[in-house]
Amino acid sequence: MRSIPSYLGSLFFSNHIVEWVAEDIRQGTDRRVHLDSAQLGYRKHFRTNPIDSLGGLLRQPSGKSNYDSMMVDSGRQRSVTGSVEAQSAGGSQSALLIGGIPFADGRSMLRYGLELGNALRSKLGAGWTFQDCNAAPADLTRTLQGQLGYRAATALVRYIGYPVKASRLEADVFHILDHAYAHLLLSLDSRRSVVTCHDLIPLLISRGVLDIPMPSHVGWSFFFRMRLMKRAAYIISDSESTRRDILEYLEIDPERVVTIPIGVSQAFHVAGDRERSIQLRSRLGIPQDAKVVLTVSGNLRYKNIPSILRAMDILARQRGINVRFLRAGGDFSRQEKQLIKELGLGDCVQYAGSPATDEDLAHLYRLADVFAFPSLYEGFGWPPLEAMRCGTPVVASNAGSLPEVLGGAALLVDPKDSLGLADALETLMQNPSLHAEMAARGLKRAGQYTWDRTAEQTRDVYQRVMKECGRPSVSGR
Repeated sequence: MRSIPSYLGSLFFSNHIVEWVAEDIRQGTDRRVHLDSAQLGYRKHFRTNPIDSLGGLLRQPSGKSNYDSMMVDSGRQRSVTGSVEAQSAGGSQSALLIGGIPFADGRSMLRYGLELGNALRSKLGAGWTFQDCNAAPADLTRTLQGQLGYRAATALVRYIGYPVKASRLEADVFHILDHAYAHLLLSLDSRRSVVTCHDLIPLLISRGVLDIPMPSHVGWSFFFRMRLMKRAAYIISDSESTRRDILEYLEIDPERVVTIPIGVSQAFHVAGDRERSIQLRSRLGIPQDAKVVLTVSGNLRYKNIPSILRAMDILARQRGINVRFLRAGGDFSRQEKQLIKELGLGDCVQYAGSPATDEDLAHLYRLADVFAFPSLYEGFGWPPLEAMRCGTPVVASNAGSLPEVLGGAALLVDPKDSLGLADALETLMQNPSLHAEMAARGLKRAGQYTWDRTAEQTRDVYQRVMKECGRPSVSGR
C-alpha cells in the first residue's frame, strides 16, 4: 500500500490531464472514437488483471494504442458515444453526447451511446450536428494506471480530468449519457444540460430498500452525484419505475423528468443460422436432448444468480429434468461457485463467456429454450427484451421496471421464490403450446422498443431545452 506522501506526490500526474485538455482544445477537439459492435466486447480483457490486460490490449509495434488507432476523423466515422457529424449548409444546432471512460464503463453504457447517436443522426438529419466527448485517451490513462493503479487512475480521470475538459466544451445541448457522470453538471451550463438516469440501485441499497451488501461510501458518493442531477434542465429515465424512484428519493420537479424507453438492437432477431446454433451447442458440450435455461448479466449481486441455481437444483436434482443452465456475460462469483459445488450442480451449470458481438449473443439467445432473469431490481432490463426478439420466452422477476417493460409477454415471479421460478421454467419447457404463445407475445412486445422512437423522444427533449434557453451557443460554463 502506498504511503500518504507517496500517493499525494503522484497526484502531479493530474497536470498531464490539464495539459491534455488544453492541447485538445487547441486542436479543436476534432478527434473521435469509433467502436463497432464487434469491438463492444473488449471489456472482457480487463476482468482478471486490469493493468496488465490493458497494456497488452493497447500496445502496438508503432507505439500507438489500439484505442488511439480508433481515433479517426469525425467526418468519416461514428463515435462510441454516438458522435456523428450531421453536416448541412445550415448546421445550426449542436448536441454534445457525453460518454464516460470507455475501458471502465459497462458494455450496456457503450451500446446506449452508440445506438442513440446513430438513431439521432438518422432522425434529426441535416438540422443538427452531433459531437461526442469521452473522458481521456488511452495513453494518458495507461500512464496514470502505472503510477496510481487502476482504481485510483480511473477516479482521477473521472473526477478531475473530465470536469476540467467539460468546462471548456461548447454546444447548444449537453447530454450526459450515464447518470454516474452527473458530477459533470458542475462544469457545464446546467440550463442546457440533459442527463439520462438508468437506475438508482446503489441509492436503494443504501436506503435499505434492497438487501444487498455494499460499502457505505459507495452509497453516499452515489447520492451526492444523484443530487447534482437537480441542476440539469431535464432528466431522462429509461422507465416509469426509475422515474418514480427519482421523484421519491431525489425530490426533483416532475415536469423535468421524462421517461424515454430504450430501443433494442436489430442484431437480435428470430431468423438465424440453425447450423451455427447446433455447432454452438456441440462446442458448449450440451446434449441435443437437454433443455437450456440461459441468463445474461454482469457479475452484480442484484442479478440474483443464486435464485436460478436453487431453481436448477429443484429441476435437475429433485425433479430429474434433463436441463442445463448457461450463463453469459459476467462469470460466476466465488460465492456462486461455492453454491454450485454445495448443490452438486457442476455437471449442469456452465459459464459461456462474454460474447464478443451482439450477433454472437443472439445465437446464445436462440440456442436457449427459456431465458431466466430473476433480478432483485432493474431500471429497465435489456436482456429479456433481446431474448424476446430472438424468439425465446422469458421468465423474469416482478421487481423494479420489469413488469412495466415486459408487460404480459413474460412469466413473472417473486425473485426470492426459487420454487416459483423452477415451476415457471418447467412450465415453459414442458408445455409446447404455452412456449409458442409466450414466444409470440415476446416478439410482439420487444418489437415496440425501437431506437427510432428513442431518438424521436430524445429530440423532443433537446428542442425543449433550445426553446427554454434560446439559440446562442455557449461553452460549458
